[in-house]
Amino acid sequence: QPLFATLAVLPPARAEAVALEVLQESRLVSLPSHEETRELAADVLGELASSEEVLDALDTEARRFWRTSERVRSAAARARDEVAKKSVPPGRREGGAS
Repeated sequence: QPLFATLAVLPPARAEAVALEVLQESRLVSLPSHEETRELAADVLGELASSEEVLDALDTEARRFWRTSERVRSAAARARDEVAKKSVPPGRREGGAS
């Protein structure tokens, strides 16, 4: 977690890029600590990100079963939902005009 606390002091675009790189690093055989790190990266992206690129990456990780643990899939799905809320234009949000 200290690594991800450090991301908060980076410019948002750089923090997003680092977290995205960590999230997308999957291994054939992964240690629990690696999956925890990827989960934390997804959480950071949910807080910081708003780009379509990140939204697509989170959606991919949320749906991927090969080389992705349930904890990472769940974190990616939560983060995807958070990013999607920020990415939707104001006029198109729930109850808004289409």
